[in-house]
Amino acid sequence: MTGVISLGGVSFPLSVRPLQSCRIGYVPQESVGAFLTTKVLDDVLAVAFALRRPPSEALHVVRAWVESSPLGELGSRSPLSLSGGERRLLSIELALLAEPDHLVLDGGANALSADRCLYVAGLLETWLFSNPGRCLIVTGQDAHTIIRSNFKRYNVDLGVGDVTSARNLNYSGLSAAAAGKNGVTLELCNVSGGKGENGDVIIRNASFRVKKEEICGISGPNGAGKTTLLRLITGLYDLRRGSILFEAKSIFHSAWPGEKNGIAYLPQEMDLAGPSIITSSAGAGGSGIISTLEYWCKILSLNWDGSIEAFWSMSSGERAKACLAAQAIHTPRLWLLDEPTLRLTTSVLSEFLRVVIAESSIVVVSHDTDMLNAISTLRLHVEDGQVTRVGDGPESSSANM
Repeated sequence: MTGVISLGGVSFPLSVRPLQSCRIGYVPQESVGAFLTTKVLDDVLAVAFALRRPPSEALHVVRAWVESSPLGELGSRSPLSLSGGERRLLSIELALLAEPDHLVLDGGANALSADRCLYVAGLLETWLFSNPGRCLIVTGQDAHTIIRSNFKRYNVDLGVGDVTSARNLNYSGLSAAAAGKNGVTLELCNVSGGKGENGDVIIRNASFRVKKEEICGISGPNGAGKTTLLRLITGLYDLRRGSILFEAKSIFHSAWPGEKNGIAYLPQEMDLAGPSIITSSAGAGGSGIISTLEYWCKILSLNWDGSIEAFWSMSSGERAKACLAAQAIHTPRLWLLDEPTLRLTTSVLSEFLRVVIAESSIVVVSHDTDMLNAISTLRLHVEDGQVTRVGDGPESSSANM
């Protein structure tokens, strides 16, 4: 089969063997189901041996991966114990280790920090241009991040334009609207918690305050503890020490508190946590709940009747919207959003933030620092389990009380 593929108006000749005789690699948007075994290194071994290489050659592939991959030191870990960004990176590496003829990358650079995104761009560049007949298809909100990195040295204009500037126009004015009122919605005092596979504490001595109607943006490298921090706030993870106060009251740490204490949570992995949040929120219904759900579905551009059956038939992005709508009907005073740009378009996310900031505080974890800088009045950075304030403003010490 021959033909031409066009990217942004630029055409590339395509020469592909018949579909039944070529290998098409696929990296799914949800990485949870992309792994074969219970250990990272065993997954790499399984892929190397699956190509029917001699044992010595397969072991050479594994050693090369250990030496070159940012995840090389995590070979004894379970894939499910990795952070979302680390799982994403591993799933891409496994797909490339299988030496596909063509590759479909669903979700682009989802959850990858800037340094990991550049690393993946280099892997894809080497793979793609080592064989002129190969084809790379990238989908998702961050598809431009990897594609632009891959092709820029070849002077290929994909017609993407200045995506960051155009995208951030949607967020203009949000930081002013979220300047923060007197009073504190969320306060962490010397919080340590979250347990790694080796029993080590992930978050250590974190202290910061989020004011009423304020947007707090949290960034940091993959595996730094950003998601763990949110799960400590929700009560999904137990504290080792310190205290977490929501509206001056200690958060109950034993199970997902959901709408019971006014905290809403958008998880990074919708297939794992989404259904339980939908069920919990729907179970707290009352008069007028249907019309309220319709209102939020309209805000989020979502066609959904509120049922868990319909939830499973949705795309990943629609499930994220459903998770937001199901919790919004209870008017939370604190929103915890873990990597919302993975599944929500800029227009949907910005509209949602503008509506909820009028009556709640928002904590956003994201690898997209441009977006966080555009919307946040408080910027935090998590690295090696430490939470620090970004910037040199008068409150720069508030992240380390």
